[in-house]
Amino acid sequence: MKKSWLLMICVALLSGCAVWSKVEKSAFTAQDRSYSAELPVGWVRFHLGRSENDVFITYDGPGIERIEITKRENKDAFPKIKKAARENMLVFELAELMIAELKAAEALANLEVVENAPAMISELPGAKLELRAKNNKGVEFEMLVYGVVGKNGFYTLTYQAPRLHYFQKYSGAFEKTVASFRLL
Repeated sequence: MKKSWLLMICVALLSGCAVWSKVEKSAFTAQDRSYSAELPVGWVRFHLGRSENDVFITYDGPGIERIEITKRENKDAFPKIKKAARENMLVFELAELMIAELKAAEALANLEVVENAPAMISELPGAKLELRAKNNKGVEFEMLVYGVVGKNGFYTLTYQAPRLHYFQKYSGAFEKTVASFRLL
């Protein structure tokens, strides 16, 4: 009996300290006012251990699909490979560094580049990557990663989901977020 009361108290306390919130308005502006974007309404935003300038949202759960927007200082743009981003770097240089950084992540060791193309992001030249990888359970994931370097940082917009069913289901919502992304 004491254990069940203790469990109910813990649940009540933890629910008051929510680390997630439902996206009820699509308009999002980073806390530092460096960028804005339209997020898909009805998705859930996770806050745990993330900067208020970054976005991590999911619809069915973080292990299923997710959209992320991150900002890093240019000098700290690629921490795993210890490289910096420059505002005037060529798109192919940016794409190469993005791929190297992603491959340096242990969880993405089997990363396959399906497409590497230039893309305009907030009216600036950037890179678009389409990638595939399998997790340790053999599930094949697809990723779209856009990257752009601005005066105030290096920004990435990432969408990841299992290749079967989920990737196509929500890729349109992600592309709308990318199209709405603006450096301020």
